[in-house]
Amino acid sequence: MVRLWIDSKVAKYFKRKKISPNQHLIEHKDGSLDITLHITDFMEIAPLVLMWIPSVAVLEPQELKDFIKKSVEEYLKVLEL
Repeated sequence: MVRLWIDSKVAKYFKRKKISPNQHLIEHKDGSLDITLHITDFMEIAPLVLMWIPSVAVLEPQELKDFIKKSVEEYLKVLEL
């Protein structure tokens, strides 16, 4: 199971366009969303999370959070070249 936080600034897009047929949305009073879905591999969701940084954050699982963090750190190293 994956749980994502979606910033209220982009929540409208995620309410219109499903990430997965098995997703479940929870809308918060501030307009942000939590999206829960099931995946079989991180690469099913990682590109989307990376594309939407900083408006999308992984809440769980920790392994996916670590994968995203490592990807961003590797990208930042490339920028330092």
